[in-house]
Amino acid sequence: MDDVWIYIPVILFMIACSSFFSSSETALLSVNQIRLRQRASDGDKKSMVVLKLLEKPQDLISSILIGNNIVNIGSSAVATVFFTKLLGASGPLVATMVMTVLVLIFGEVLPKTIAQEQPEMVSRGVSKHIARIAFLLKPVVFLLSALTNLITKMLFPEGSQSPTITEEEFKTLVEVGEEEGVLQREERTYIDNVLDFSSATASEMMKPRTSVVALDVESTDEEILELLGENRYSRVPVYEDSIDNIIGILYMKDVVRLLAQGEKIHLKDILRDPYFIGESAVADRIFREMKARNLSIAVVVDEYAGTSGIITMEDILEELVGNIDDEYDLDSRDVILLEKGVYLVDPEMRIDEVNDHFHLNLASEKADSIGGFVIERLDRIPKQGDVIRYGDLIFTVNEMQGLKITKLKIKIGSEG
Repeated sequence: MDDVWIYIPVILFMIACSSFFSSSETALLSVNQIRLRQRASDGDKKSMVVLKLLEKPQDLISSILIGNNIVNIGSSAVATVFFTKLLGASGPLVATMVMTVLVLIFGEVLPKTIAQEQPEMVSRGVSKHIARIAFLLKPVVFLLSALTNLITKMLFPEGSQSPTITEEEFKTLVEVGEEEGVLQREERTYIDNVLDFSSATASEMMKPRTSVVALDVESTDEEILELLGENRYSRVPVYEDSIDNIIGILYMKDVVRLLAQGEKIHLKDILRDPYFIGESAVADRIFREMKARNLSIAVVVDEYAGTSGIITMEDILEELVGNIDDEYDLDSRDVILLEKGVYLVDPEMRIDEVNDHFHLNLASEKADSIGGFVIERLDRIPKQGDVIRYGDLIFTVNEMQGLKITKLKIKIGSEG
């Protein structure tokens, strides 16, 4: 009977091995790889080993799971023998109960909790041992992987139809990355812009029809120079009869060239062919086509072939990297602080830009701009002096030009 107690250190050793494998799995899968790369670049060999292991995560996990299952099954078998010799027929039942508690607490929950708290320290500590075990188990892992792949192909002959990670899941990862300090706010904003870029449409990015500066093809030299001088645009659409019939694009550099040569401006002779796109065209397709055609401006048309607005390459790129100045852009300020809590805003600012700037949550089914939002709330053509209250906000129409709001004041109640 005395030799029965020799089983106890064997059981404890196997539970310790189970703890080792469980903590290794959690630490290696949750470790911050960016910090590891920084350590590795500084010459830390343990970090290099961890990164090498993580290059093949499937093989790594397989090795850990095989090792963990071997020691768990082994400890249960030894415990069954021990308790059977000690207690007789009731031994297997007692062994099952005792080992379930011991393995659950000391082989799973406790080591995984510690590894979750200190993934970098644990992963670096176990890296060399796991690397050796993974090397020894390589043939077993290969056979099991081949068998698993065979069964998977039999069950799913056409393969998985779902992506490894969805866009929403990736956005959540980016959000968590910012919260944990892995990503800076600017980096997250850029990633969000890239993700949103593929779904952004021409109607969302364009300069609307009411804001388009265009030339009549019959304009005189004086009218052309006056318009270009006042607006300083590098490219201007040219129309015949009405803005719904744009026949070409006038480039400022072509006008400058003619003036330098002392020649008269004949618009039809120097116009570039217009490029038309639909309102629903998406940003990435517009970008590819404009780049392929070496174009910097396009005309956006509605379903009736009427002009909805214009879009430039700058507008498209701004969806990715923020504001980009055109070669003749003026330094305009969309938001001017008048006093505490009171702002003068450009009515053409998009609603989402206003939301971002003031941390608001305005929404509209019909309008894209803040001026359009005000008109929608009024449900009529606005006039100078109109005041609209919306929650804690007070909108005041400061100036009108014809039917268009040119100056809009916003008072934020909580700040005023």
